[in-house]
Amino acid sequence: MSFLMLNIAQRALAAQQIALEVTANNMANATTPGYHEEVANLSEAPPVGTGSFGSANQAGPLGEGVDVTSVTRFQNAFLARAVRNQLAFRGRWQTQSAVLNQIQGLFQEPSPGGLQEALNAFFNAWNQLAQDPYSGAAQMEVYEQGQSLAQTYNGLMSQLAATAANVQQTIAQRLSTLDSLAAQIATLNGQIADVQAAGGSANALQDQLGTLLNQLAEVADIQYTVNPNHTVDVYIGGQAVVTGNRLPLDPAWRPGQAPPALLTMTSSPGAAWYQTTLSFTWADGAPLTALAGGKLDGDLTALSRLEQYGQALATLGATLADATVNGSPNPDQVLASNTSSSGPVAFFQPFNGTTLAVAVSPGTISAANANAQNMAALADTFVSQYTALVGQVGVDGQTAVQTADNASAVLTQLQNSLQSAVGVDLNQESANLIQEQQSYLAAARLVQSEQATFNSLLAALG
Repeated sequence: MSFLMLNIAQRALAAQQIALEVTANNMANATTPGYHEEVANLSEAPPVGTGSFGSANQAGPLGEGVDVTSVTRFQNAFLARAVRNQLAFRGRWQTQSAVLNQIQGLFQEPSPGGLQEALNAFFNAWNQLAQDPYSGAAQMEVYEQGQSLAQTYNGLMSQLAATAANVQQTIAQRLSTLDSLAAQIATLNGQIADVQAAGGSANALQDQLGTLLNQLAEVADIQYTVNPNHTVDVYIGGQAVVTGNRLPLDPAWRPGQAPPALLTMTSSPGAAWYQTTLSFTWADGAPLTALAGGKLDGDLTALSRLEQYGQALATLGATLADATVNGSPNPDQVLASNTSSSGPVAFFQPFNGTTLAVAVSPGTISAANANAQNMAALADTFVSQYTALVGQVGVDGQTAVQTADNASAVLTQLQNSLQSAVGVDLNQESANLIQEQQSYLAAARLVQSEQATFNSLLAALG
C-alpha cells in the first residue's frame, strides 16, 4: 500500500476544508461594513523521495499534494486612502451645512415675527408720525413699534449666541471622540503586531483598524503610514497622535487605560458675544496647525461664519442706535434725551456687554416732523443692510448644501470602487464554493479508493 497516497489525500482534505471555511466566512460577511474579502492560497507541497516512471524506469521526486500557505486579505491602498480623504472633505461640508441650516432657520425672511417685519413696522410708524407729528396715537405707535423691534432684535441675537455655544459644545465632543479613536487604534496596533509576530493572520483586526481610520478621518483630516507589520502611524496637522501601540503625546499611556486628552480647547470671550477666540493645544504644548478637513474643521468654519453674521447684525443695531432724530447733542441717545423720573423706554437693551441704548418716551417725542421724516428716510438703508445679510446667509447655506451633496456623490463612487476591489462578490464566492466542494469530495474518494485497494490486498494475502 502507498502511504504517500493517503498523505496526499489527507493534505487535500485539510486544504479544501480551510478553503471552504474561508469562502463561508466571505459569504457570511458579504454585507459587513469594513470587511475585506479573504482567499486561501493553495500551493503544491514540496516533493520528496524518488520513484519510477514509465518504461524507461526514470527516477524522480514524487509530489506530496497541496498545502494552504496563507490566508490573505484583499487590499487596495490607493482607494482606501482616497476614501478617507473624501470622508474628511465630506465631513467638513456636511457639518457646515448642518450648522448653516440652523442659522438659515433664524433668518427666514420675510416671516411673521421676523426682524424684517419689525423693521418695516418701526419705520412705517415714523413715516406716519412725519405726516402728523402732533398725533399722540402716532407717537405711541412709534414707541410700541420700537419696543417690538428691540424685542425681536435681541431675541435673534440671543438665538445666534445660543447656536454659537452649541457649536462649541459639539467641538468639545469631537475632541473627546478623537481621543477615544486614537486610543483604540493604538490598542489594535499592538494586537496586530502580536499576531503578526506569532506568525498568525490578523485579517479581522486589520478590518477593524480600517474602520477606525475611517471614523477618525471624518473627525479630522488625517495622514498615516502603514508599517511592514500592518500597523499604522497616524498624524493630524503634522502632529503624531499614534505610533505603533503608543500615543506619543502621552508616553505614560498604555492600552487598556482611559484615553488621555490629546487636544485641548480654550475659549476666550472677546469684546462682544461674537468675538470668541478658540485655541487648540496638543498635550505636549504645541499648538494645533490649520486643519484641512473633517467635522472638526467644519465646526470651526461654521462658527466663524456664525460670528460674521452676528457681527453684521450687531453693527446694524449699533448703527440704528447711533441715528439722531431728536436733535440731542449726544448721538448715543438716539430717540430722546429725556432722562426724567418717568424715564425713557429702551428700545435696545444692552446685550452681553454691547451698548445699544435707544430710548423714547411717548410724551417727549419732538413735534417737529423734520426729525420724524429724517428717521423714516433711513428705512431703506437699514432694511437693505438686513436684507443683504439674509441673502448672504442663504448663499452660504446653499453653497454648503451643494458642496456636501457633491462630496457625498464622489464618496459613494469611491466607496463603490473600493467595494468592487476588496469586497465580497457573492457570485464568485458561490462558484468557489462549488469548486472547493468538488475538490473535497475528490480527496475523500481518493481515501476510499486507497482503502479499497488495501482491503483487496489483505484479501489476496489472506
